[in-house]
Amino acid sequence: MAVLINGDGYEPVTAQQEADIYEGIFGKSLRVLNVGGKLAASIVSATCVRLADGEAIIQGRRIHVDAGTYDDFEIPAGTQGTTKYYVIGYELYRDIDTDEKCRAFVQEVESATATVAVGGVIRDGATSIKAALYRVQKEGVNIGEVTALFEEPRTMTEIYPVGGIYISASPTNPAAFFGGTWTEIQGKFLLGRGSGRAAGVSSGREKVTLVENNIPAHTHAIPAHHHSMAAHTHTGTTNSSGAHTHTLHRWLAGGTGTARYVAQGDNSTPTYATGSAGAHTHSFTTNAGGSGNTGNWSGNTGSTGKAMEFSIMPPFLTVYIWQRVA
Repeated sequence: MAVLINGDGYEPVTAQQEADIYEGIFGKSLRVLNVGGKLAASIVSATCVRLADGEAIIQGRRIHVDAGTYDDFEIPAGTQGTTKYYVIGYELYRDIDTDEKCRAFVQEVESATATVAVGGVIRDGATSIKAALYRVQKEGVNIGEVTALFEEPRTMTEIYPVGGIYISASPTNPAAFFGGTWTEIQGKFLLGRGSGRAAGVSSGREKVTLVENNIPAHTHAIPAHHHSMAAHTHTGTTNSSGAHTHTLHRWLAGGTGTARYVAQGDNSTPTYATGSAGAHTHSFTTNAGGSGNTGNWSGNTGSTGKAMEFSIMPPFLTVYIWQRVA
């Protein structure tokens, strides 16, 4: 049955009830919160590592070191020429009365990459888990490197620094969530910067009109065509002005006595013209039996187009885009 935590007449909140809230926010993994000294580690001596105040959460359980205080972790003395590794942190456990408590631990591990297993889930019945915070390298008799084994939650300033972009379908200014000063970017897409495109440059347009330099080289074909003329002939007659004469010479065909001449005529006419019966005509025919003539021509196609702008927008979803400026 559901109950109202901290409602009137309800018992004080249990560790498990509080843990459920924090686990729902931060998850089960170990987190060190950005408060106080953030449990930062410092080397105090050859055998001591100190953790500052702060708060860590694992499986919803809060590990708290009061402000202005600290916890010291004693590291076993080393030997010259040897290297050993230790993990330090806090163990959460249930005592004999099943009360949940916390204590520091130092545990040796085998290598520079080893850590300590958490060891179960308290909500599921585990009686002990470990929150491993740091791995300490013991180089001979001195403490060497101290390595954090957790991720520190980032603040909103780190997640959205100045210049950061926030996108949402909600019109609420992100300053309400993250603080800072934000400006809305309207009517623009986001483009990753690259060669020849520096970050922060605004350019582009929604519509364009093509000009000659933007049109691919091309031609317009004029379909092959011809003009046909039906097969036909032309007939006619040449002029008849061909009349003419030929001069005919005659000569004496015999000796003395009666004269005899070859050809036609008499003694007083030594020559005789032939008749002019040479006038005549010639008939002619042109392109008899032809199959038609074809004529070719060239010219320009007609002009078309209205030079109207057209959209170059891809499919899109309109959202609110904000950029942090301070």
